[in-house]
Amino acid sequence: MFENEKEIQNYIVNAIKKENISYIIHDVHCIKKLSKGAGDTQFPHFSVDYISRSSSIHAGNKVLSSLDCMELLTDDDNVSITSREVLRPDIICINSEQNSVILFELKKSGQTGRQALTELLAYEQEIKNILPLLSDYDFNFVLVSAEWTTLMDHAVSSSIVWSGKNILCLTPKKNMEGFYLETRIPDAWKITGSSSFPPEAVSSITICLYDYDNDEIDPRILTALDIMAREGDRTKSHGFAILWKDFSGFGLTKYNITVFGISPFSLFAIGFNSKHTSIDNSHLSNKIEEYIKKFDLTGHSNSLTNIATFSYPLLKELSSPHLEGFHTWKEDYEHLKKSSEPILCEFWGALGDYARSYIMNPAIRNYRREILRGGLGNWRDPSVAIPIMNSFMHPNIFKGGRILCSDAFRFGVLFGLDRLLRINIQNNDHPHLRARFKWNYIELIAAWEEIRLGPVRA
Repeated sequence: MFENEKEIQNYIVNAIKKENISYIIHDVHCIKKLSKGAGDTQFPHFSVDYISRSSSIHAGNKVLSSLDCMELLTDDDNVSITSREVLRPDIICINSEQNSVILFELKKSGQTGRQALTELLAYEQEIKNILPLLSDYDFNFVLVSAEWTTLMDHAVSSSIVWSGKNILCLTPKKNMEGFYLETRIPDAWKITGSSSFPPEAVSSITICLYDYDNDEIDPRILTALDIMAREGDRTKSHGFAILWKDFSGFGLTKYNITVFGISPFSLFAIGFNSKHTSIDNSHLSNKIEEYIKKFDLTGHSNSLTNIATFSYPLLKELSSPHLEGFHTWKEDYEHLKKSSEPILCEFWGALGDYARSYIMNPAIRNYRREILRGGLGNWRDPSVAIPIMNSFMHPNIFKGGRILCSDAFRFGVLFGLDRLLRINIQNNDHPHLRARFKWNYIELIAAWEEIRLGPVRA
């Protein structure tokens, strides 16, 4: 099809000089349409399998938006600032309107996909040596390859999803009209077939704040929660946390922080024990399955412990923090509903990205303002955060607009418990009853919003 990679590079360089690079990418509108979604009418839905695809689409669209107004800086020239060292990226440009860098790399024939991506990242580091503290958001990659292997797909997708790189994948082609480029969305992993996490896949640790007896919350506790979330983002972990006040009557601490994290070994069990994937052809998968059965993993990883203890220097100024309660979401959620009042929540990683995009979603802000407390609530507010947390574990109560007998029963329990708690609070107001009422009210409002939006089918 092409004589060599130099021919492709010349096509691209000429297109950049003529400022028509966007015109030789034939399916730009597809990426832009997918990135835009359904606009103001589609509600967000968290899906394990959607994380990778969504990230790749948005990264590709971000790079596409930077391909206009480009100034060509180098064309297969040495960019190293170290003497006797040679680094020759294929093409480097700067967008004159955005002040962002665009780095083009063409995969050479005989070169592995891993090598092509490694070169891209090495060139990025050298450019950042020249332009210190250049934001990752202002750095765009274009990877052009005539062939895409599974390893290359996985490597690129990993850089996009977990490292936050802006990478646009293109495939060079020819037709009767000449040379053109076609966009590609890389695949990251096998489809698990799961739209949510099973409760046992979300592990938890509780930080008990001993020797802190104040009724008021010290601002340092709130800061500690924020520090945990930032550490979770920094370490590329995925989870959330709840600061809560104990009203059980038998707890030894007044305030506690329960930290939740995703267990990848549990997700492995979901995907590879389903009909969507098979471990028959993977020696590693078989060994991991044996390892899980042998050690009965609970998912309390080192990263979860690190996040939970990262703010200890701050918490030790006002209390004696200790880690307790190595449980799962299912166990802790039932306990918290009956004996605590949620005070503040935080998210990080992919779950944090979803929580923030949820409260920014136009459909949510237009049609589900009750959940957002009239538009004033955010992901830290328990009335907003807890329905989001629940959505990670199971679909909405009336999934697909259908009312199943089990759904009707669940809604009836929420409604009946709301009335019962209101009557009891009127007759004998007690903090424990008010805490139980708050948890139930949060779930009831979320379910009521689904009914209000309708239509539902029996």
